[in-house]
Amino acid sequence: MIQTTTFAGIAQNPLLSAVFSVGNKIFFDGEKLPYKVMALSERYAVVSRPLNRREDAGLLRHQVKMGAYLTFTEAFEHNKQSPVYSLIDFKENIKAPDNLVFGLYDYSNEESCRQVIKNLESGEMELSHRNRCEMSVDMERSANSR
Repeated sequence: MIQTTTFAGIAQNPLLSAVFSVGNKIFFDGEKLPYKVMALSERYAVVSRPLNRREDAGLLRHQVKMGAYLTFTEAFEHNKQSPVYSLIDFKENIKAPDNLVFGLYDYSNEESCRQVIKNLESGEMELSHRNRCEMSVDMERSANSR
């Protein structure tokens, strides 16, 4: 597996620009399920995938633990139509959810994701500072999933 490094933008990294194209599937290191590239700019990408009961069990259990839901099943049933998503900043080599308190965007809709890119570019929204991590793409699996 090849781990990405910090660079100025997607065009500056031929490996990433080969796999990051709207509609392509990408895999992050350590994750089993692919994300679909929903929107893309030189600096940012929006990727999402459907919520998976097994793979996202930790997220659902956390929501129960925090008191948002009484049971795991209730958490899943309420969220099963909501995608799991990440915003990617190629310049900073990070991925994170958005910094907004309430979900304003439908991350399963390409038009909504294009608006997210516009808002990131204009500075109207940011990647979360609290929940960000280094972006590490499994280039081999991503390249083979196209």
